[in-house]
Order: sequence, then structure tokens, then C-alpha cells
Amino acid sequence: MTKEERDRREAEKRARLSAAPDLGGVSLPVSRGNLLRAFWSMAVLLGVWLLIGARADLNGENTLVACALFVLCLAPAWLWASGHVAGLPIFPVFALTFIPTYLVPLWKGAASLATFTTTEINTAGWTLAGFLAISTVIWHQICVVNRDTPPSILMIEQLRSEWILMLCLLIQVVFEIGIFFFKGMGEGIFPVIRSFAGSAGRLGLFIFSYQLGKGKLHSVYRALFLGAVSLILLRQVSSLLLSTALPTVGIVFAGYILGKGKIPWISLGGAVFALAILQMGKVEMRDQYFAGQKETSLMDASTFFSEWIGYGLKNMGIGRSKEAKREDVESVQERGSLIQVMIKVQQKTPSQLPYLEGETYRYVPEMLIPRIFNKEKIWAHAGNMILSMYYGFLEKDQIFMTSIAFDPIIEAYANYGFAGVFFLATLMGLGIGFLTNLTTRVPMLSFRFLAGLQLLAVLLASFNTAGVFVTSLWQSLISLSLLAAVLMKKRPNPLFILSTSSHKSRDRTLPGENGGENQQRVPAGTFPSNATASMKNERPTRFVYGKKKV
Repeated sequence: MTKEERDRREAEKRARLSAAPDLGGVSLPVSRGNLLRAFWSMAVLLGVWLLIGARADLNGENTLVACALFVLCLAPAWLWASGHVAGLPIFPVFALTFIPTYLVPLWKGAASLATFTTTEINTAGWTLAGFLAISTVIWHQICVVNRDTPPSILMIEQLRSEWILMLCLLIQVVFEIGIFFFKGMGEGIFPVIRSFAGSAGRLGLFIFSYQLGKGKLHSVYRALFLGAVSLILLRQVSSLLLSTALPTVGIVFAGYILGKGKIPWISLGGAVFALAILQMGKVEMRDQYFAGQKETSLMDASTFFSEWIGYGLKNMGIGRSKEAKREDVESVQERGSLIQVMIKVQQKTPSQLPYLEGETYRYVPEMLIPRIFNKEKIWAHAGNMILSMYYGFLEKDQIFMTSIAFDPIIEAYANYGFAGVFFLATLMGLGIGFLTNLTTRVPMLSFRFLAGLQLLAVLLASFNTAGVFVTSLWQSLISLSLLAAVLMKKRPNPLFILSTSSHKSRDRTLPGENGGENQQRVPAGTFPSNATASMKNERPTRFVYGKKKV
């Protein structure tokens, strides 16, 4: 490599790291260099925490597997933070979900792993590492393809955006409050309403959270937004299914962090602590309320949550021995772990049980038809039920009372073995990469960006089989399309106008080390489409596109 080539690459790297990441047409209030520093700090803290609590029986191969999984869980986040991949960080967030479900129990040694051999544990670890490696490479290759900025885009009109998004948020509030009324409309209508309300609510939650973080939200809208979030979370948590509340919490904090440019540690820590308390006490609450011994409503919410918090604090070890507290911590990790399920499936397949050869996928096309048109439609959780009975986790009379988590990777192996995992990794890399590209060089209120946001929400909420994931994503995109038909119109893309007007300024000269001598040319395309605004520390106006701030 020549000196000129090295200098050019170094100049491109400096320009990339000094620029602010672009998300939905908005330059985030932090440079990529600072974002990378935060990433490495979090990676080091996570690594130290894992090493301190590493299980005593780790050998050389165990350590190699765990280290490979550690790197592959964080690699997509590094690629996004460093600017090698643009757009909504859908895949990086998806890869990070492997940390609590697989990496932590593998490092720390969940209690259930004691029944498996070292070879069985390592096989599961390498399977997961291979999945992440293949899907990451494909996702990266899809995302680095240079795509033109679309001149026009389907999007919400700027002048109506705030009240339209508040209306979307209120739709979900009405649904959550009147959920039992809507359930009475029948199994054919209720899923349609639920999907539409959830999709509409996610739009409002993300955009208003972003504006709240930037300090651009009017006091009236701020009060309405905080009240709506409180009601939504109150209703979702009171269902005793915390998985329904996690996407809401995740979207709110993600939008706020992106707008603020820093993590609200106190608020985030408080939310995690509150969820941990509720998680520890939900078993006793389910025994009482799911069995029909008690009933609850929003009117007696204070009594309901006081009882729940009491169970949670008791189970977290308040006034208990150190041994009991340690057992509680291990219980929480065990509940969030999927590694033991993966090992058991690989242990039995195909030595004891033959591959299912697509049995759990056979019903997916039928699940895409709304129940209003097919009253005999099979349940979306049919795949979970089949796997639970096939591998002996549950008996036939138990599958309607409880559920075992099987993520798409476990399901793919149960059906086709390593070939199924390879095919799934390829499909996930292609699909997420394609949707990630759609979220680049478009405004935050465009159909393309909001479609990517829906995929991100579904990925966070779905630790289930393909049937649940596909139907959830399908319903979300259909609902978004219905909203787009009413609320969106095809308009000139403001980012295309910005990139066109600043095309000449992007082919700029960087001064050399000697005060202007040895200046190096940085070719057009080195800077993002909003380079002019980001380099001057400018931001779009109070919403996410349009005129620059004066």
C-alpha cells in the first residue's frame, strides 16, 4: 500500500469518526468516536463481570466457545457505532439479546447445565456462534452496498405529525384500557385490533421519546405522552405477562437515548430494578390471579401492585440468608436462559428423535390469514406446543396452561439440524439487512423507517418460534400499511434535497498537518448525506426533517 493510499484511508477514517451517526435523517448529538468509546467501556465492564463470575469448571474449549460468542454478540454493535453500517441498528440490538439468553448462562454456568457434558455444551455454543457469524457477515455485506437517496418517499406530513402521533398513542391507550371489551368482540376481530393498536402506539412512543430526549417536546404534549406511557405500562404489567411490557420500555428508552445522546442511568437503573422486583414476584401472583382465585382491575391497582411488590421483595432476599439470595439470583438467570433448551434439543436430535423436517413451519402460511376469515385458524404458538410435547418438556394437558420458550434457532435445528440453522442465519442476515437499508437516507416519519422500527420491536418481543415471529411482523406491517394509507402521502425526500444541495461541498479539502500544506482530497461519498449539517453542529427543526434550525 502506497503512502498516498494510507493517507487517504486515514483521512476517511478521521472524517467518519468525527461525524455524527445519522438516524432517520437526524444527526445524533454524539460523534462516532465518542460512541465507540462508550461501546468499548461497556464491553470491558461486561467482560470483567463475566470473568469475575465465571463457572469453576471452564476448560480451554469452554473458554474459547464463550469468548467467540462474546465477540460475535458485540461485533454488530461495533460495526454500527464505527460507521461501517448505517441505518436503524436492528441487527446489533438483535445480537445483543443473545447475551442474557445464551452468553451469561454459558459463562456463569446455569444450574441446569450440570446435567450435560462438556461436549454437549460446546456443541450448542458453537452452533450459536456459527449462526451469529454467518448472519453478521451477510447483514454487513447487504448493508455496505451503496444505495442512492430516494428523491421521494411515503411519509407523514410535517405540519400534522405531532397530533397524528398523539392520536396513534391514544389508540393504544384506549385499547389497553378496554382490552376486555375488545376481547368480547370475538377471536376474529380482537387480533386485528390488537395489532393495529400496537403498531400505532409504537410509532408515537418512539418519536415522542426521541423528541423528549432532545428537549423539543411541547409541555402539553409532554404531559400527554408521559400520562399515556404510564397507562400503557400499567395495563401491560397488570396482565402478569412482563414480556408484553418489555418492548414498550425498550422503545421509550431507545428513543430517549437517541435524542439525548447519553444514557439516563438513574431512570434506566430504576426501571430495571422495578422489573426485577416484579419478575421475582410474578409466580405467586399468577398462582392467585391466573387460577381465578382473585380478580383485578385498574381501580384496585394500588392493592394489586403492593401485593406484587411484597412478593418480589421477599423473593429477592430481603431478610434472607446469603445462600437463599444466591439461589434467587441463579433462579432469575435460569428463567432468562435458553442454552439448556438448545442443548437438550441437540442431545435428543437425531440420536433419539428424528428431525421434524418442517413440521412446525407447516402451519405458518395458515397463520397469516386473519382469524376473521378463518375461524378454524391454528394458534400462533402451535410451534411451541409441538416442540414442548415432542421433546418432553410438557405433557399434552399442560401446553394450554404454560409455555416453554423456543427461539427460531432452536426450532431450526429441531427441524433440519445444522442445515436449518445455516438457512435461518442466511435468511435473517438478508432480511434484516434489506430492511436496514430501507431505513437509511429517509426521514424518521417515513414508511420505510417506521417499518424497520416495527421489525425491531418484533425482534425484541419474540423469543418464540417462527410462527409467532412471522405473524407478529406480518400483522405489524399490515397495520402500518393501513395507517400509511390514511396518514401518509408521497412527498419529496428532504434528505435528497439536502444531499443534492450539498453535493459540491461534500468533495472538500482537509488540511494537512503543516497548516494547509500536503492537503489531501477526500472523495465525495466519504461524508454522510447530511454531512454539511452535522459538521456545523446543526440539527433539523423541532421534528425530524425540514428546515434547518436558525
